[in-house]
Amino acid sequence: MAAEPSNPPACALHLPAELHYECIRCGRSCGEFWEIPVDSREAERIRSLAPDSLGPAGAADPRDALVENPWSPGTLMMRQAGGRCGLQRADGLCALHAAHGLAAKPNICQSFPYKFIETPGGVFVGLSFACTAVLGDLGPAVSEQSAEIEALYPFTHSRRRVTEPLTLTEDLPLSWSQYAQVEDDLAAILDPAHGPIGQRLIMQSIYLRLLIQFLRESRKQGGTMLAGPEANDAVLAVFRRRLRGPAEDPWPLPRRLAQRRGPSPLLRRMFLGVAHALRNTYGERRGRLGSYRSIFGAYFLWAVGRGALDLPALGRPIAYARLRRIGLDAAQPEFDRLLTRYFRHRLFRKELLLGDSIQMTHHLQLLHWGLIAWYGTALAADAGADEVGLEHLREAVRNVEKYYVFHSTFDRLFGRHPILRAFLERIFEHPLYAYSMGHDERVKGEK
Repeated sequence: MAAEPSNPPACALHLPAELHYECIRCGRSCGEFWEIPVDSREAERIRSLAPDSLGPAGAADPRDALVENPWSPGTLMMRQAGGRCGLQRADGLCALHAAHGLAAKPNICQSFPYKFIETPGGVFVGLSFACTAVLGDLGPAVSEQSAEIEALYPFTHSRRRVTEPLTLTEDLPLSWSQYAQVEDDLAAILDPAHGPIGQRLIMQSIYLRLLIQFLRESRKQGGTMLAGPEANDAVLAVFRRRLRGPAEDPWPLPRRLAQRRGPSPLLRRMFLGVAHALRNTYGERRGRLGSYRSIFGAYFLWAVGRGALDLPALGRPIAYARLRRIGLDAAQPEFDRLLTRYFRHRLFRKELLLGDSIQMTHHLQLLHWGLIAWYGTALAADAGADEVGLEHLREAVRNVEKYYVFHSTFDRLFGRHPILRAFLERIFEHPLYAYSMGHDERVKGEK
C-alpha cells in the first residue's frame, strides 16, 4: 500500500456529510504547529515583497520570515516567533493575506484545514480537527461548498494517494472493494447504541483481530497464503455475515469480548507516557542518545506512577496521582457527539489506509483515544476542576489531532529511531493493549 503526494487526477470529490466549516479567523492555527513548510517558489515570492507592504507584522522584513526546516535540512519553513508565525499580526490575522490576498500565502496555509485522499474509489476530502471551526462544527455544511473545494483541489499540495492492493497486515492484502466492506462494518460499530466510545473502539479492534485470524486460517487451509486479494472474496462475505449477528442484536461477539476485560493501569500509563515523551522528543529535536534517554526514562517514571504531563497548554506539569482522580464521562451527549463525529470522520478521510497497515493504524487510533482522555483530564486538573468539561475535551482532541494524527510527522522520528518503532509494536501485541487504551483506569467513585 502506498500513500504519497501526487498530481491530481480529474475525478469527483467525496465530501463529508456530517461536518460544517467556515473560517472564523481565530489565528490559532498560525502558531500552533511545529512547522509551516514553504517551497522555493513561495519563499522567493515572499522574500521579494517590500517590508513596508505588509504593515505591522511579527517580522519587520519578509526576508526574515523564513528559516531552514530543522527536521528536513535543505527545505524552508515559516519562522516561529514566540510560538507564532513570523508574519502573523498582533490581531492574529495574516499580514500576507491582509496586504496581498489569499493567493500570496504559502500553499499549506491556503489549503488548511483540508487534505485530499486519492483512492481507487475517488477522492475523499478530510478536514483537520485542529481547526477551531471544524472542532466546533461552525459554519455551513462542507457538502454545500463543493465549488470552492473543487477549485482548491488541483492547486493544493495537501494530497495523499492510496493504491491497491491495500494492506490489512503484511501478509494479508485487500482490494478496494473489500476494504470498503470492512470500513462499512467499522462505521456501524461506531453507532453510540453499542456503548461508550472507548468500548466501540475496542469492538473495532476485536473485529479486525478476528478478521485477520479468519482470513489467515482460510488461506492456510486453501493453500492460498501468497495469493492476492481475490482469495478473500468468499471468506469475507462469510465472516461479515457471522459477525454482524441478527438485526435485534448486532455485533454480539465483539461487544461481549470488549466487555470481558478491564484496563491494565500499569500498561496504560506506561504506554501513554511513552507516546507523550515521543511528542516532546520530536518537538525538542533531541539527538539519538538524548531521545532514548528521555523516552525510556519516561517509561520507568510512569511505571512507578511518578510521571507527569507537561502539555504547552498547561500552566504546570500535572502529576499522575492527580490525573487519575479526574472524572471523564465520555457518554455525556455533548461529549459523545463530538467524539463520534471525530472518529467517524477519521474513517471517512481514510485514516486507516495512511499507515503501514490497517491493523497498525487502528492500534494508533486506540492510542489516540487514550491520549485524548489523558489530555482532557490534565486540562481539567490545570483548571482546578474535578471533572472534564466539554472545552477540556475539545482542546484534548485538538492537541492529539495536531501532534499525533492529521498533522503528524512521526514517520520521520521512527525512520531515524527504528528501535522506538519496534518497542511500540511489541506493546501493540499485548493482549490487554486495546482494553487499556479503550477503558478508563479511574477507580469508580475515587476523588
